[in-house]
Amino acid sequence: MALEIKGLSHIGIRVHDLARSRAFYEQLGFALAWGPFGPENVAAMTHPSGLELNFIVNAPAHEKDNILMDVAEKHTGITHIALQIADVAKTEAALVAAGIAV
Repeated sequence: MALEIKGLSHIGIRVHDLARSRAFYEQLGFALAWGPFGPENVAAMTHPSGLELNFIVNAPAHEKDNILMDVAEKHTGITHIALQIADVAKTEAALVAAGIAV
């Protein structure tokens, strides 16, 4: 069975505001691929590197705590994604120039 895995297909991220999430990831080079579709309003963005992010737009209001990160009790789930970069200083400068807090 292990030989059947060829790589990562996508990462699913629950979000509250698709437009806000899309604007952030567009600055990192992702482009809207499809959606939102279905009862959960799923949309996908792809990156030239081949990475796909699926946004499930059904999170509560952004004022609510992130149950995986902002509460004392720890819950099972994905807490973050990590993107490989070529140059930390150049990436940090580009993020700051785009108005993204580092």
